Amino acid sequence: MLERGLAPRLPDPEEVLALLNIQLQRVRSIQPCWQRSTYLAIINWITHHRHPPNSSNLEKVRGYIEALHLLCTLQQWEAAHRLLQMPLLEAPTLSAQLQLWGYASERVTLHSPLIDRLSPGANSFHLDCLASAYLALGAYAEGAQCAQQALSLGQTIVDAYGISLSQLRLGYACACQAQFQQAIAYYQEAIDLAQAQGYRDIEAEALANLGSAYRSMGQYAEAVRYHRQSLLLSHSLQDQRGEGYALKDIANVLFLTGQYDEAVLHYQQALAIARTLQDPQAQIECLKGLGSIYTLQRAFAEALRQYDRVRALAEGIGDRKGLLDAATNVGNLEALQRHSDQAAEQYRRALALAQTLGDLQAEGHLNNNLGTLRQAQKDYEGAIAYYERALGVAQQIQDRAMKAYGLNNLASAQRRVGDFAAALENFQAALALKQEMGDRLGEAQTWFNLGQLWRNLGEREAAMFAYESAQGLFQSLKLAEQAERCKGALGRL
Repeated sequence: MLERGLAPRLPDPEEVLALLNIQLQRVRSIQPCWQRSTYLAIINWITHHRHPPNSSNLEKVRGYIEALHLLCTLQQWEAAHRLLQMPLLEAPTLSAQLQLWGYASERVTLHSPLIDRLSPGANSFHLDCLASAYLALGAYAEGAQCAQQALSLGQTIVDAYGISLSQLRLGYACACQAQFQQAIAYYQEAIDLAQAQGYRDIEAEALANLGSAYRSMGQYAEAVRYHRQSLLLSHSLQDQRGEGYALKDIANVLFLTGQYDEAVLHYQQALAIARTLQDPQAQIECLKGLGSIYTLQRAFAEALRQYDRVRALAEGIGDRKGLLDAATNVGNLEALQRHSDQAAEQYRRALALAQTLGDLQAEGHLNNNLGTLRQAQKDYEGAIAYYERALGVAQQIQDRAMKAYGLNNLASAQRRVGDFAAALENFQAALALKQEMGDRLGEAQTWFNLGQLWRNLGEREAAMFAYESAQGLFQSLKLAEQAERCKGALGRL
């Protein structure tokens, strides 16, 4: 794991005990005996815990975590709260440092006992921490519930910063469940409040999330606009982590619009920042992006290396969404190498995770992938059933990119069974959507498929135009193998 290189400088143990208002002389007189023993154990964990040189980040703060559990056993809620809010390393709080390291499960365990034990302001802090931890674990319903409770508390105590944070969490929960219009509304509320109050860090994060929501809806120009605003704002704040995320977000859009060389550069810049900051979640996102590009370029061994790293990082921090994406992407690799059984196994594993997480977007894409496998096995009716399920999901979540992909796939299967009229209608609808979104790779693929259909219909000139359109696009994307395939199709007319 990449986290093992860090050698943190932890706070002085005496300062930590002072923060907790624990004094050895007073502890020795505490009754009953079990309470005295518990306090002595807390002192021991804080002052004497040692970790091996190559231990994980979690092990390096094990003393604090064990002390927190013991404080909760004693019902010393205020002291546990102060320990979780203690500044640590580059983070403003111990909880935030655990978040940066990717330990979402541990954060859930630490914050849960403190809910409704403290003042409204402190309770709002713990609810927000729980919300972000649950969302990181892919538990979107639980995350949204905590964020909604934190929002209500923030409104009651007039905590503008807390309100804007809760709006961010609720927007992210909606986006992860493909409720993009609701997500955009929450993000815009967070931006408006952040701008009014001068919370520039909240504004930068909300702009980034807003861009991601537009990207998921296939509105790539809007997405890049918001991501670049987030990048500039993060740079002005000297927020290296925010810059890294913005670079990764821009890379995602560059990839989707076929600008692969630029996308690789942005992913690599973002990955370097993520490694420097020991941020496993950001590393996962960058590695997935690089793997997708290497897959497209048929550098399968290099792509698999990226996905193996994704899986290892995701397992290390309990990231179920990362595991879902890793299984999906390895399935794609297996499918491209015509390993149908292995691909189907990976897709089914990913589909089970998507259904558990309530991730409709992933579910739709996986139905498309399973349909493609069935089509490769010449089970066209089975493929059509999967494509129609994917289109149903796309319609439900208003995902134009998924709709375009599903229409293209459905038309391809319809062509195979001789339903040329339906195939033509769906290919043309897919082409219009892909042109509208600026999806050049998708447009090239659909032009090629239209060429195949026109050839079936005996329309030589229309087929030639379609193949030439596809070839030009593939060449502009530097996809030589696909361009050569178009050349071969033209030669057979």
